Amino acid sequence: MSLSRSVLYRFDDYELNLVRRTLTRDGSPVALSPKAFEVLAHLVANPATVVTKEELLHSVWPESFVEEGNVAQHVSSLRKAFADRAHYIVTVP
Repeated sequence: MSLSRSVLYRFDDYELNLVRRTLTRDGSPVALSPKAFEVLAHLVANPATVVTKEELLHSVWPESFVEEGNVAQHVSSLRKAFADRAHYIVTVP
């Protein structure tokens, strides 16, 4: 991991810890699958940036052939995990 990349991100009442691989809201754990965590970590590390599907595929599944639908599935699971804060993740057509 690059020294310039943070290992702890805080946004509103959430905390994303890349070392512990945890997401918490007000100190309570938020359940995420390992790949959904990787997608979120990539998105959080690139704030205010449009991240393409291809970029997510190369970042989260670097040496695998994966259908684009996997990205949509994990983004959907992240929105469900954020519940009332699903607007954190915006899809740009």
